[in-house]
Amino acid sequence: MPESMRIPSLAEREWFYAHIFDPKESKDFLKIYPSPVYAIDIGNESGIYLPTFSKYLNKLVYISKYDDIKEKLAKYAPEDVYYSRNIVKDPKICATCEKRSTDCPGCTNLARQELAFDIDSENIKCPLCKKDKKKSIYSFCIHQLRDSKQWAIRLCTYLVEEKKYSDVRIVYSGRGYHLHVLDEDAYTLPMKDRKKMADSLKDKGYPIDTWVTSGHIDLIRLPGSLHGLVNRIVKEIKKEKIEEFNPLDSKEVIPQYPSSITH
Repeated sequence: MPESMRIPSLAEREWFYAHIFDPKESKDFLKIYPSPVYAIDIGNESGIYLPTFSKYLNKLVYISKYDDIKEKLAKYAPEDVYYSRNIVKDPKICATCEKRSTDCPGCTNLARQELAFDIDSENIKCPLCKKDKKKSIYSFCIHQLRDSKQWAIRLCTYLVEEKKYSDVRIVYSGRGYHLHVLDEDAYTLPMKDRKKMADSLKDKGYPIDTWVTSGHIDLIRLPGSLHGLVNRIVKEIKKEKIEEFNPLDSKEVIPQYPSSITH
């Protein structure tokens, strides 16, 4: 990954959620959810985590109350934070379900789901450095990061002009971009139509994760959270500012820590 990006320390993650994270930043995205479900990864990729929570390694910890989210994140100091795009009939059924995500599209408990698109830099071919970019999630370069933004802009234009959606948000995700479609009718789009759209976009060359769009993966990064592998804040970037946005030097997405915890 680009030299200016790095894995933040545990102390930096703790500081971020105690002093920088603002849960209100994601509230607008979650306004349609009666009770948002959050999921946190304590450190599965980096191997950096609080020993107290080692029992959660290779698992996800679920949090079901918005009012508790800042306190809980400061407590766990997670590597990554997500929220579920699913709106369900009975949250209690999901709490005990052992088949999360992959079986959601066919579940009778699923009422609606937010439509979203995921563009990760490492999934874009780079003709300049010609490296095998699929070895790991760390393998993307500055060229792929730049190109992922252009694909996000192009996809946003398609969703607005061709699909006629009026509320499409672009979120810088850390390694790429997420597009959230918050139009009410998009939440009820049938799963078969989501898959058809995802496959069509893939055929047109869009580097999207079809499992996200088709609904097989319900989790997506929480805006305002910290991407614990690249030390960048997951942030909505307004359409009028997206062209000039550069995650390598933007103060919007680079967290500022006190020198006492970075040295």
